[in-house]
Amino acid sequence: MQRLARKDLHAGLVMAEALLDKDNQVLLEANTVLTARHLELLAAWQVDFIRVREAGDTDASLAEQLALARQAERREPPAPPDNLLLLGISGRAVETILAGGVEAGADGAGTLLRPAALRQYDDILTALSMCLVSVRGQELALKQLNETAVLILRYLLATPGVVGYTMRPLARPVAEIARHTLSVSIWAGKIAQLLRLSAREMSNVVYGAVLHDVGKTVLPEAVAFPTQRLTGEQQAQYRSHVALGVSLLKDKNWIPKDALLILAQHHERQDGSGFPMQTPGEKIHRLSRIIALADSIDRALHPARKPALTLPELAETLPFWQTTHDPSLCFLVKQYLEDFIFSNRITLNDGRQGEIIYRHHAFREPVIRTADGEVIDLNRQADVRVEQYRL
Repeated sequence: MQRLARKDLHAGLVMAEALLDKDNQVLLEANTVLTARHLELLAAWQVDFIRVREAGDTDASLAEQLALARQAERREPPAPPDNLLLLGISGRAVETILAGGVEAGADGAGTLLRPAALRQYDDILTALSMCLVSVRGQELALKQLNETAVLILRYLLATPGVVGYTMRPLARPVAEIARHTLSVSIWAGKIAQLLRLSAREMSNVVYGAVLHDVGKTVLPEAVAFPTQRLTGEQQAQYRSHVALGVSLLKDKNWIPKDALLILAQHHERQDGSGFPMQTPGEKIHRLSRIIALADSIDRALHPARKPALTLPELAETLPFWQTTHDPSLCFLVKQYLEDFIFSNRITLNDGRQGEIIYRHHAFREPVIRTADGEVIDLNRQADVRVEQYRL
């Protein structure tokens, strides 16, 4: 089999595979013997090359060659951009995230995570922790959770690169339920924002995320946030946190019904494999699907018993979640991660430290900025690569 440019084609050659248009409609069948008219059509269709059979090709050998060729094409990295301006596809996002310049982190290196926003994150985390520790049926604590949800919503709307703040190591020990709840609330709010939900729906999403694990406050820590495999009895106890949460909140008439439904359904799955009701697909409330995905994202980024995913790895993993989570949401978050300036702190293979300032799904490698301010497009630097992510 040969892959020939259009200028090298001539009448009498035999096509090795079918020619498809952009809608996967067949233009020319495999084994078509090219004529002068076919060559004219290929020029009109602006086909740059085709594969043709060679003497000695059998159907079996041709099938094997085509499979290998297509596999190689899928692996072929995208062509590098001519210059960094090409990466300006999301130029406005770059300008937004960098507004105000780069600030120094605790170690003196440049960081896009701003000290003021870091302090605000810690303040919200402290308030959330205090509420959740005392929440067991206490009406005042439940109402304080509502106020905290309002703070979280304002914070995520006002903080560029807000998901980056959920990734950093915490400065001090904090209850896992508080860390997890705040992270899920931010991820869920970001997904709601990407969906352009109404202000009321966004508020309900964040409030529902704040409340989603309230039932765990009456479970032992080792069961609520296990660090080792649960026994069958413990697994049943763990699953009871949904019913326990509903029981705590069902008589509180100030809690929106959507927020309560989020709590009740946040462990349901698209394929019906979830709990407690094995509710499938479209029967799961659309806001509940958001929290379900946000919950899984945080558990993948902060696992108890296996290595954590990086944000790039999460983007690659999301397509495999489409049987258990809403496929449209998986795609939305994947695109967001691939288009987003991650604020990942990284170490290069030459020892320099820096930060990812841009990544786009059309390009294989990110653009990074080193601690001394040099901007490097790794698509154009074959000898420089990311050695380590420091989130």
